[in-house]
Amino acid sequence: MIKCLIFFSIFCIQLNYWAQGINFEKGTFEEVKTKAKQDNKLIFVDAYTSWCGPCKWMAATVFTNDTVGKFFNDKFLSIKMDMEKGEGIEFAKKYNVRCFPNLLILNSEGEVIHRQGGGLKAKAFIQFAEKALKVGNKTYQYYASNLSNQKNNLAFLMEYIDYLGHTCLPIDETISMYFDQIDSVNYTERKNWNMIWNFTNNFNSKSFKYLLNHQNDFAQKYTQDSVDIKINSVIQKTSHKFIHSKPIQENELNNFIKLIENLNIRQSKSAVFLIKLELYIKNEDWGNYEKELISKGDELLNKSQYNATAWNIYEKSSNTELLKKAANWMKNLTDSQPEKTENYAELDTYACVLYKLKNKNEALKIAQKAVEKAKKMGMNESQYQETSELISKINAL
Repeated sequence: MIKCLIFFSIFCIQLNYWAQGINFEKGTFEEVKTKAKQDNKLIFVDAYTSWCGPCKWMAATVFTNDTVGKFFNDKFLSIKMDMEKGEGIEFAKKYNVRCFPNLLILNSEGEVIHRQGGGLKAKAFIQFAEKALKVGNKTYQYYASNLSNQKNNLAFLMEYIDYLGHTCLPIDETISMYFDQIDSVNYTERKNWNMIWNFTNNFNSKSFKYLLNHQNDFAQKYTQDSVDIKINSVIQKTSHKFIHSKPIQENELNNFIKLIENLNIRQSKSAVFLIKLELYIKNEDWGNYEKELISKGDELLNKSQYNATAWNIYEKSSNTELLKKAANWMKNLTDSQPEKTENYAELDTYACVLYKLKNKNEALKIAQKAVEKAKKMGMNESQYQETSELISKINAL
């Protein structure tokens, strides 16, 4: 009996050990490097921020996973670092951490072996880490060390660009290296259009200027809508830098707006409209935000912008005319995708706007539909709790 109890106690201790997830070190980064050298292990760094949703999700569901914990505790020393506090601030600068979470694997000298920007599920997270354990795998270290002698190898550059696209590291120089070696008449080939669509974000780049000047060629092959979306995306990313600089670069932004207006392209009107909306949001100028949307929203917003815009209106505006427009946009959006599995967020936004309009019956109907979709998506009650609370508010109208 005593032996059984002893065995059971040992079993429970072992079970508790394996169930604890990743053991994150408590020391400084320098202390972890020293320990990694002594233990002959690589270092995993969870570079996070306190406000980052995917960071919190990984911390709660992935880092606590039994299998993940066993794998990482065996193979790595792990450390969590807030990129906006303490030594994390300098770490973010040194390692060019531009998005969160940033998952980095370093050697004991602090050199980057492998990295990934954004959250990963447990299986993919382990696969990501496994790559760093074997020399010759296509990791950050592999691509960075081979670039100098492979810069004329287009297949290598395509692979490297695709890799960089998942790290949030600067990519413009490598994109230019690729397109400088291709005859511009071949830019419309599918593989090159994919490169432009996925990775070209520099307004002044050769590939983007070619797209601007040959829109019809691309539109005939890949639809005008996709060309419009790409061009608007690059314009918005460029203006975003001016708007969100500290302080706002107003002169540069105004010059950029004039440049867009003078380009005489089909996207000019909608691009300038979206730039103004972003500027009004940044300045919390809700009066001009409302006026711009009321006068031009029906014409210039596209469906991909309906949800975020309607949510802003719900949170910031009490203008009945604008709320009605937001409700119409969300109706058009949700009606156009009735069988879409993952449209819980759109239905929730629609219900919120209807609630603010005091349209009780329709708001209740849409909110209940949002909950149904949430359940079909496998969300638990806590994940759609705000919609459940909204239903209570609607019933109280």
